[in-house]
Amino acid sequence: MRVGNANLIVQEGPGGPREITLTLQNAIIGRTETADITFADPEISRQHSQISRQGDDYTIEDMGSTNGTFVNGHRAVGRMVLNDGDIIDLGDAVRMVFRYDIAKEFPTMADPDDMATFLQPTSPFQSPPPKPDISGTAVFEAPLPDPAETSRRRLILGCGCGFLILVFLCAGLLFFLDSYDQGQLLYCGGLRPLFEAILGPVGFNPVCG
Repeated sequence: MRVGNANLIVQEGPGGPREITLTLQNAIIGRTETADITFADPEISRQHSQISRQGDDYTIEDMGSTNGTFVNGHRAVGRMVLNDGDIIDLGDAVRMVFRYDIAKEFPTMADPDDMATFLQPTSPFQSPPPKPDISGTAVFEAPLPDPAETSRRRLILGCGCGFLILVFLCAGLLFFLDSYDQGQLLYCGGLRPLFEAILGPVGFNPVCG
C-alpha cells in the first residue's frame, strides 16, 4: 500500500514558485477562479487539464486546451499515469514537477534485499526536459551565396552595361556627323565608297563638294 501525499511543485508560472498538495479525487487546472488549481494566464485555458487519483495512481488528462498539456516533453493524449519526478508543462506558461512522497510498496522484513533497495537514497533533483515547441513553425537557413558565382554575375552585368553605353555613344556620334555640315564630314571622307555601296541601293547619294 502506498502512503504519503502527492504534490505539484510549481517552477514557472503566475504567482511564482510554490507547492500545491493534491487532496481532491479530481482536481481541475484552469484559468478561472472556479478551477481547483488556478493559473491566471491567458495561455491557460478556462479548463486546461485534470489530475485524478485512481487507486494508488495519479493520472493527468488534457481538457481540450488550446496550448496543450505535456508530460516530460510529450503531449498528453488521453489519460497518462504520473510518476514521481515527471515534468508537467501547460503550454509555455506553466511548468510543474509531480512529486509522490512514496512511490513504492513497503517491502516485507522477510526480504532484506528489497528493504535495502527501498531505503536506497535517490536524488530529489531531476534535469527537466526542454520545453515543448508548440509554435509549429519550422526555421530554415538560407544558403550563403557562392563568391565566385557572385563575381561572375557582376562581370557579366558590367560588360552588358559597358556594351550598351558604347552603342549609345556610337549612335550619338553618327547622329552628330550626319547633321553636321549636311553630312559631308561623315559621308565624304575616306568611308565614302562604303556609304555609296550601302546606301546607294536605297537611293541615297551623298552630295560631296
